[in-house]
Amino acid sequence: MRVTGVEIANYRAFRGDSFKLEITNRSNLLIYGENGSGKSSLYYSIQDFLQAASDARLKIETNRHRFNALPASIRLTLNDRPEPYEWSPTKREQSSTAWRDIDKDKGFLDYRTLFRVHVTVCERE
Repeated sequence: MRVTGVEIANYRAFRGDSFKLEITNRSNLLIYGENGSGKSSLYYSIQDFLQAASDARLKIETNRHRFNALPASIRLTLNDRPEPYEWSPTKREQSSTAWRDIDKDKGFLDYRTLFRVHVTVCERE
């Protein structure tokens, strides 16, 4: 399965109305931008969405935008169905075995992971 769309509302840096991202091609996605533009919030929204499938203790409200009282929500659209899967205080649609398998197989790399890989390779040489 591939992620074809992300919608984030009131989560971390995304305040209020939802931010929408459509992923139309089948390549890897590279996100770049200025400091404070929401790159990490986008990254963590998808990572947390997937991790919540395996960890029932993870609550979306923990990362709700602190200056807005509206509930947080993350919606992922996958290529397997046109309707998005939602994670919000009232919905948790990623709580199945298939989602837990996706969480185990996710291929997320952040700068910390890349740095650890680089340092490990350099130490071996």
